[in-house]
Amino acid sequence: MSLELSWLCALELLRERAPGALRVVLAGPWTLAAAAWLHPEPEGRRWREALRLVGCSLVFEAALDGMLLYEPKVCLPRWQVARGGALLAASALSGRLPGPGSASLARALTLVPVGLYLGCLGRVLRGAAVEDTRAADAAVVLGFALGPGGRALPSLVARVRHGAALWHRGLVRYVVLTGGPARPGEPTEASVAWRLAREAGVPESALLMEERSLSTGENFLEAMKVLEARGLRSALVVTEAFHLTRALDHARRVGLRAYGSPAPSEAWSDPRRALWWLHREALALTAEDLLRWALGAG
Repeated sequence: MSLELSWLCALELLRERAPGALRVVLAGPWTLAAAAWLHPEPEGRRWREALRLVGCSLVFEAALDGMLLYEPKVCLPRWQVARGGALLAASALSGRLPGPGSASLARALTLVPVGLYLGCLGRVLRGAAVEDTRAADAAVVLGFALGPGGRALPSLVARVRHGAALWHRGLVRYVVLTGGPARPGEPTEASVAWRLAREAGVPESALLMEERSLSTGENFLEAMKVLEARGLRSALVVTEAFHLTRALDHARRVGLRAYGSPAPSEAWSDPRRALWWLHREALALTAEDLLRWALGAG
């Protein structure tokens, strides 16, 4: 389970990055961690154990995908090839590790993601229970992946309608719509959100937009440029409750005075959906914490 969590953290960090980032997984710390787990085994058994880990992980990830009401997001062919390659590389490398003491320490260190994951899951649950809607300069509406043909999915519709409601209540002067295209040539999340906001009665003069971001962190990097250009310093962050903890972390990291205003979410209407999004947010927080620690240590 520890190896599986660390693998899923790597997937969350690299899913939206360039394909070349797969080399980081194949040659990076995850391979070393897997090698440490395989090290005490005799040579022939190490290969069998590596294949068993691949099989168990495939079953676990297929079960995760079975929880989804969306298209599969975990058991993706290119990630399975990358992880299988990492485990085979780990099998070869494990025989070259130093004595059992060093391997035991390395194995113990791979338990760190489990502790971090559980802590992050607690943070997500605590953040989901807090609402801090108040007057601010703007509402920053976070984007959400579009459906086939550039169709707005219920999460994006709910976010935009909530941002529009904040404007109608007079709590914000502007509504900032965020999100770029999933692929070149496709509609941007922000442009689809713009249409929804206009349909909800928000005038063009109150709408601002950025169409470059591809992740939560980038949402705020790009939105901050739009806000600073107009001297706006505070914002209500509009997204689902389960996403607020991570979103507010990113908002405050770019210097935005941010408060959470959760939009209604279909996630709570189905236990499978709720469990998936809570799990995914905890994974993403864990991955980002590990990355910041690694960069700080480096």
